[in-house]
Amino acid sequence: MAAGVAHNFNNLLGGVIGYAQLMESRPRTSEEYQRFARKIVESAEQCAAVVKRIQTFGRPIDTRRRESVDLRRVVRETLELTRPKWKAVPEREGRTVEVELDLQEVPPISSTGAAWEEILSNLVFNAVDAMPEGGSLTIATRREGEDGILSVRDSGIGMDAETQRRIFEPFFTTKGPELGTGLGLSTVWGLVQSQGGRIEVRSAPGQGTTFTVRVPLARGDTRPAAERPSQAAAGLRILVIDDEPATRDVLPQMLADHAVETAAGGAEGLDRFRERPHDVVISDWSMPGLSGLDVAAEVKRRSASTVMVLMTGWEVRGTAAASSPDVDLLLAKPIVMRELDRVVAEAALLRRQRTRASPA
Repeated sequence: MAAGVAHNFNNLLGGVIGYAQLMESRPRTSEEYQRFARKIVESAEQCAAVVKRIQTFGRPIDTRRRESVDLRRVVRETLELTRPKWKAVPEREGRTVEVELDLQEVPPISSTGAAWEEILSNLVFNAVDAMPEGGSLTIATRREGEDGILSVRDSGIGMDAETQRRIFEPFFTTKGPELGTGLGLSTVWGLVQSQGGRIEVRSAPGQGTTFTVRVPLARGDTRPAAERPSQAAAGLRILVIDDEPATRDVLPQMLADHAVETAAGGAEGLDRFRERPHDVVISDWSMPGLSGLDVAAEVKRRSASTVMVLMTGWEVRGTAAASSPDVDLLLAKPIVMRELDRVVAEAALLRRQRTRASPA
């Protein structure tokens, strides 16, 4: 496995380095410059996806905190998030993936965290990879008795009986180490099991593949999903604390609609915060000297209404960071724009709620 993952990373990082070097020799306004920039982002996001799959694999799922979710909403939102994989990337490779939806009404199902988004994302990725010449991807939802059904069908190369027998084994892949780690479908299997569901596969060589996931409908003791803010309000005062210069350089540009200050460590960040409290503090978790948790404790002591965001490249579920009452939101590294937008939107909503609740 280590050799396969290392090979995959070397290929992806080779693309990042190569395109970055090409950008150095091109005018910034040229179409080539923009194309190389997109390639760098795609390669880096694929690197991050490999890391996430490795972190997710084998991770215990906390099944105590369940919420009811709309399966059709999960499909629509996940399709939008995975659009680069099923639309932009295939089109640049000269192939087309046509997506068809058959979303019948389904009562809410039970979920822990973002399990269903991850399940569907992995099934979509697998389907696209199975159609090297392009094809059709059909996602359907329906109700059968007391179960909700999610099916993902592709018109790809299909699988023989032996491959179907092993498809959910960890690290089993037919793509070769340069394209896959063999963790995607095994992760799907584990997540489906954690949700009390089951997954079936039907396929034949040259006839495509259908994955069908069956899960019980939500019971009365399942809480409704929290409302998700649509977008962040501009004009927040944000303090970014990180010992990595690259983060301090990039984040203010990604947060251009807000007033952003930066600090190179916990002590410096708290000095800036004491001078004038900020609406939102985004701090790295692991830093020399004061950690992000140390920063969070002091920020909350001075200003309970300030929203504290902890960012890290480590898997934090089950750690002190995930359970700390001083931490409001978590932001995973490497940071991608859509995830940063989501976190800042939630931070803006929290800030407004706390400001309204504060005594005049």
